[in-house]
Amino acid sequence: MKIAFLGLGAMGYPMAGRVAQRFETAVWNRTESVAIRHSAEYGSRPVALDEVCASDVVMTCLASAAVVVEVVDRVLPLLRAGTVWIDCTSGEPEVTRELGSRLAGVGVDLLDAPVSGMAHAARAGDLTMLVGGAEDVLDRVRDVVMATSSRVVRTGGVGSAHLVKAANNALFATSFWAAAEVFGALAAAGVEPMRALEAVNACSGRSYLTEQFLPRFVLPRSVESSYRVGQNQANLDTMLSAPELDADRLLLLHAVHEAYASVIARCGPDADAAETFHKIGTRAVDDA
Repeated sequence: MKIAFLGLGAMGYPMAGRVAQRFETAVWNRTESVAIRHSAEYGSRPVALDEVCASDVVMTCLASAAVVVEVVDRVLPLLRAGTVWIDCTSGEPEVTRELGSRLAGVGVDLLDAPVSGMAHAARAGDLTMLVGGAEDVLDRVRDVVMATSSRVVRTGGVGSAHLVKAANNALFATSFWAAAEVFGALAAAGVEPMRALEAVNACSGRSYLTEQFLPRFVLPRSVESSYRVGQNQANLDTMLSAPELDADRLLLLHAVHEAYASVIARCGPDADAAETFHKIGTRAVDDA
């Protein structure tokens, strides 16, 4: 089976590496030098965009749904019937469904397959992949997706995985905000953050955020996390604008969306986890 992997960013680079260890893999990246470096590191083959259409499976892990649409526009006339397109981008459900229809028109099956986890999990092949699309199509490429992910959860039809991924990230954004406010207030009251975190993790307030994310990436100010605050806002946007959801029922998400806008105005959309956490914590104290 021949695989083409498009998009070698923080997540796509190690994911494509995992695929290349098991399959003949062509790689494409907008910055060609990155694809050449990937070839040297993993034995993949850098190609021009039109060459990816000779593959049995095309995987994308791009910056946004708009970039995926741009790539599909360029290669659609060249795609072969029977190809499976696996989109690991954190996309937009409505755009994904439209792409699914367009690809189906030339005999290509689309799976939306966003992943949960960070770069270290991608390097280890320990991501969780959410998959929207037909079960028989997933079965055809299960060995490919399992090269990148230790858990695969099918969520329903095309577009459903992108919606569930946005929901997951909206929940994370909400928890992140609440934790930043609480720990910021505790620090201002003289409680040492790691002591507070140890206490919370021994009690009912613990979560993935307190047990894994804060001690690993935030409190030590680690640069390993690929978190950017603008991603939180983008996922909240997806949830609040999804036509299949009643946004009027998502009262807390509206409030969190507004709150993140205020922090992005202070530090910009590219602020990392530690900076964002600090900004939220000090904002809560300063505004009190």
